[in-house]
Amino acid sequence: MNGVFTRFVMPILFFAAGCFTIFTGITNIRNRAVFTETTGVITHIEETYDSATEDYDYKVSVKFNADGREIETVMGEYNASMYEGKEINIYYNPDDPTKIIASSKAFPIVMFSLGTIGILAGITSFFRGLKGLSHQTAP
Repeated sequence: MNGVFTRFVMPILFFAAGCFTIFTGITNIRNRAVFTETTGVITHIEETYDSATEDYDYKVSVKFNADGREIETVMGEYNASMYEGKEINIYYNPDDPTKIIASSKAFPIVMFSLGTIGILAGITSFFRGLKGLSHQTAP
């Protein structure tokens, strides 16, 4: 069972994670094309400790104006340079201004890079698993 997991399941998981990561980068780029760019102000950063992952989670609240209305919503991204009162560039969905993304040019590049690495790792380990399987069955 362990051999099957290592040879087939893990490569498929790497490949799927890579595809999902690239999809996330594509979605980010697509959203930038239809979202509206503006400047927002970070109003609050809530830090919580997740004991299951032994890591910190952050909820970043951002306030901005959209078509003359003041909107405050939570952004799904955080980096160490963020602080309360900082002005940041964001994109918001004109149909639902509570949906925002940070204006990071590096995010899609990172997603494509990590996705490519995941896909290549999945493909490589899959074929190595097949090669190892053929060596076991050979006389």
